[in-house]
Amino acid sequence: MLRNAGCPFEGWFEERGLLVPPELTDDEWKRVEACFPVPRKKTRIVPPRVAFEASLYKVRHGLQWKDLPEEVLQGHRPNSIYQRVLGYLKDGSWGAAVRALGDYEGTPVPPLYILPDLDITGAFDPALATLPESPMTCDDDDTTCEGVAERKSSNSWRIQGSSTPTTARSCAPCSAPPRTAA
Repeated sequence: MLRNAGCPFEGWFEERGLLVPPELTDDEWKRVEACFPVPRKKTRIVPPRVAFEASLYKVRHGLQWKDLPEEVLQGHRPNSIYQRVLGYLKDGSWGAAVRALGDYEGTPVPPLYILPDLDITGAFDPALATLPESPMTCDDDDTTCEGVAERKSSNSWRIQGSSTPTTARSCAPCSAPPRTAA
């Protein structure tokens, strides 16, 4: 699914078979403003118009709350707007505001796109299962290895978290960088 199913605002329009109203004009807002309770605080609270219009924009465009553009959010967090407008939906003022708009030219709720089942397959290349063999001699008593310099360019790789190249057939002394002649 491209967005979450079960949006209560989308469901409200779908259950009633109503279209989503277009962006509100100032006159339309004056008509529905009385449906919303007056906020008790003035600081950091989402104004009713911002919350109502954001919910209509979300439904009209089929977006998730986090995807609403900044001009709709007007500096408020998407979750704050969602909580505010969900309270309006639960107390009935949101539905009353939509009904107070009267007749309007609206748009249908966008469909919920469901992606088809995907089959992910892979193949295993046995040639990559083992490292290539190359001649190398290592003296366990000494920290010098023959063949390391030749193999370093063709068979070396880096171990995660290390910047030291290692070889295909490393032993503890071979794990150190090859010595250079002094």
